[in-house]
Amino acid sequence: MSPDTEAGSQDLPLVNESRLVELANELEDSDLVAESLGLFLAEFRHRLADIQSALRDESQPASTGAAIHALGSPAAMLGLDQLAATCRHCEHLALSNSADITVAVARLIQQAEQTKAAVSDYLISHPNGPT
Repeated sequence: MSPDTEAGSQDLPLVNESRLVELANELEDSDLVAESLGLFLAEFRHRLADIQSALRDESQPASTGAAIHALGSPAAMLGLDQLAATCRHCEHLALSNSADITVAVARLIQQAEQTKAAVSDYLISHPNGPT
């Protein structure tokens, strides 16, 4: 992905409520979607710590890519579109052993913090999941 692709992620929603409604319909369980968002938040700090730890070991770019994927995959499933797109971009940089990965991960962490706040706000306003 190009830097333009990452920049385009800013046009995506932090929390794609349409995706959450779709997921609730697929699962036939709005509460499960809310629980999944809560689990995402519970694992959030651990996932970021894993990314930072893997990034410090420059000899293992695949580990960095895997750590980023572990954050990005559930983000994509849960409609956290901006974060998912940024994770895909960073994962690509990590796997290609790009020198830009450190700066990109710093942006990823900022994006993740914004997403965490948006998910928390969403759960406050939708405690039983999407309706």
